[in-house]
Amino acid sequence: MADQVDRACTTVLTTGSDRHLRLADHFWCDVLAALAHTLTEIVDAVDQLPAEVAELTVRSVATMTWEQVRDSRNVSFGNAPVVRERSRTFHRTTRLERDTATDLTEEVLRQTTEALAMVLLQAAIEGVHVTFDDLVVKLRVLALLFCPDPYSHAAVWNHCAVPLINAAVVGQVRARLDRLLPLFRTPWP
Repeated sequence: MADQVDRACTTVLTTGSDRHLRLADHFWCDVLAALAHTLTEIVDAVDQLPAEVAELTVRSVATMTWEQVRDSRNVSFGNAPVVRERSRTFHRTTRLERDTATDLTEEVLRQTTEALAMVLLQAAIEGVHVTFDDLVVKLRVLALLFCPDPYSHAAVWNHCAVPLINAAVVGQVRARLDRLLPLFRTPWP
């Protein structure tokens, strides 16, 4: 799988030195967060599909993932909630505008996003011993690990950090309720 991911990313990483800086501006975590979000929305339907429809679904999910990445980068300025407008690190242009100001075009970003999404999904479909639910959790964790500042990256925060935190809280609450439930079933003496 690592070789497939390598092939999917090689084109964008081997051309243009300015691209590396732009890709470091939350691109990889954008892709992972968008893929996790897209899969979350369609995971139940994908589990029921026959194999011949799965390929078409993978392409559709890859396209939807690109749309999520593009939309995220088009509205994200990369400013943390605590960064003030007078700060020297305050950005007035979106991440997508800064991408296209270098030689990192939307087409290159689209191709890279779709290739990476397709590689990851194909691996899951072909039985690399991972369910889509597991894949979503792993993508969320990877996005958090890749992200240099999840607090200032709305897509990673909303689609990765918050769902992971919610899942942990719900799990703990459910476990405590399960321990307390027998107390409520005990008859009053």
